[in-house]
Amino acid sequence: MFKIMYGYDKDTKYYTGEVRVQQDPSNPDNYLLPPFVTDVQPTIETGKIPKFNGDGWDLVDDYYGKTVYDKETKESKVYTQHGELPDNLTDKEPSSGEYYVIFNDSNNDWEIDLDKYKSFKTAEATQAFNEFLAQGYTCPTSGIKMDATLDDINKLKSGYDLAVAAGASTLTVRDYDNVNHDLAVDDVKTMLAELGTNYQTVLQKLWGYKDQIAAASTTDDLDNLEFTFEG
Repeated sequence: MFKIMYGYDKDTKYYTGEVRVQQDPSNPDNYLLPPFVTDVQPTIETGKIPKFNGDGWDLVDDYYGKTVYDKETKESKVYTQHGELPDNLTDKEPSSGEYYVIFNDSNNDWEIDLDKYKSFKTAEATQAFNEFLAQGYTCPTSGIKMDATLDDINKLKSGYDLAVAAGASTLTVRDYDNVNHDLAVDDVKTMLAELGTNYQTVLQKLWGYKDQIAAASTTDDLDNLEFTFEG
């Protein structure tokens, strides 16, 4: 003779299934009770797993087979264990893979960290600034398109300074398309002034965007910022 009882895991206390408990041959009124079983029958419910509490069963969420996400890395995986999730995992999908989206344990959800989002938008504005300057600038007086980054301007300034120091009347400059131009030193001076003015104008726009980012008080304020340096 045997009796049906109900087993649970030694460590997790999660229900492991029915157990056939044999009758004690020397005492038919007793059964040979193995460890980690109970005669209290658990309730079975889809998406839940019974967990033994010492006296009976609690129904807890069972994430077996579900896609879960690491709260730090946002990496996803299929959960292959029964029962509740450890503290570092969630079944809520991140709204974005960007570093400024973090998991808030207090709200049990993903949210945008405003300070990190500001850093992201600052980097975005700086990238737009650099990309705009990398497109070059056509100097109004000469009509020659030149490389317009600060590094390029400084290189041209160094060549100009050397030409002036050597008493040269002309200087060969290479334009944005790598075409050489023999220009009067005074014309190069004018070109430097125009390139410098353009750089300062674009830089002022970048500073303005950074001020707007710093002043933003909501994520919507930052979402609505677009960075353009044309005109």
